[in-house]
Amino acid sequence: MMPSRAATLFTVILVLAISFTSCSSPAPPQSLIEPRPSPPSPAPAPAPAPIPAPQAPAPQAPAPVPASPTPRATLVLEPSRELVGTWQGTGTSYIVDGNNGQRVTKVTYRATLNIAAVNGNVPQGTLTMIDIKHEDLTPARFPAQNFGPDQIRDGQAGDTRLYFRVDNWRWEFTFTSDLMSGHFTSNLPNQCDPKAYILTKQR
Repeated sequence: MMPSRAATLFTVILVLAISFTSCSSPAPPQSLIEPRPSPPSPAPAPAPAPIPAPQAPAPQAPAPVPASPTPRATLVLEPSRELVGTWQGTGTSYIVDGNNGQRVTKVTYRATLNIAAVNGNVPQGTLTMIDIKHEDLTPARFPAQNFGPDQIRDGQAGDTRLYFRVDNWRWEFTFTSDLMSGHFTSNLPNQCDPKAYILTKQR
C-alpha cells in the first residue's frame, strides 16, 4: 500500500526539522576544548666565549749599567812624590845644523832645577844649565853657552810627571821621590834624546 501524500509531506517536514535542530545547536564552550600543545621552543644557542683582550707585555727593567770607574786625577801630588826642593844632575843635548839637520856639536850640561813651591799643580822655581863639556862633531864650531837661572813657566805637576817651559825649551820629566829623568823639545837648533837628563833630589 503506497503511503499517502500527506504522510510523505510530514516525513519531509520532520527530517527538515531534525536537520535544523542539529545545525543550530550551540558549539561547546571554548573552555571545554582542550588546547593543543604548542611545540617546544628550541633551546637558545650558547653565547660565544669572550675573546680575551690582548695584554701588553710586562715592561722589562733596563739592565743595570755598570758604573764607570772614577778617573784618577793625573795632576794630584802624593806625599811620597814631593817636588819641592833642589834637583841636580847632568844631561846631553846637541846643536843641529839648520840646513841639513846634522848634529854638529854635542854638549853636556849640569842642570839644577830648584822647585820653590807647588801651588795646586803649578810648580814655581828656576832652571840653571852650565856647559861642562863641549864636543864638536864636525869642522863647524859653536861656542859654549850657559843658561839661567831662568824662571820656569807654564808648569804642570802630577803624581809622577812634571812639565814646564824655559824660553823656547819645553821640558818633560817623570819622577819618583828622589829621582827624575826627562828631556826637552825646542824649535831652536837643539835636540835632546828621550830621558837624556837624570836629576836626583839634593838632601
